[in-house]
Amino acid sequence: MRTHVRTLARRLSTGASPKVQLTAAAAKAAAPRLPQRRLGANGPLVSAVGLGCMPLSLEGRPDAEEAVGVIHAALDAGVSLFDTADVYCTSHDDIGHNERLLRSALDSYRGPADTSCVVIATKGIMARPDGAWEAGSDPDALFAACDRSLEVLPHASPGPSPGPSPGPSPTHTPTPGR
Repeated sequence: MRTHVRTLARRLSTGASPKVQLTAAAAKAAAPRLPQRRLGANGPLVSAVGLGCMPLSLEGRPDAEEAVGVIHAALDAGVSLFDTADVYCTSHDDIGHNERLLRSALDSYRGPADTSCVVIATKGIMARPDGAWEAGSDPDALFAACDRSLEVLPHASPGPSPGPSPGPSPTHTPTPGR
């Protein structure tokens, strides 16, 4: 896992790929060099390639400095869409690790990319008891996960949920103000 993350960071930071070799000056001049796509009919423009941050927080994860470097390299490469979740972690005691890591990386970034245009996709309602993956269907658990994410992630605002439905028979009655 660490080798894969280091390779990704090196490729993103140098612009290296099997087809493209960019110098640092050319990389800055070309940023963002990734094609853009609109999310939905009226949503924001985001890079056609996003970064799934899950491997940065699971078992065998890189240290925080290396993980932040991967996120910084992705920003330098023009990535503006990041996928995270509060359960991208090793156990229940580690809940929120990935979102905190992403926040730390965005706060410490000093490169040429405009982080105000970053879109973060996160999910809720899963749990990590003893490191296992457990799906839930409790609406209050979803609201609690959303509240935690809104506290951690910069410029967060709730949007549509791309995640799985909460189950075949949710017993949720909409609550005003939620």
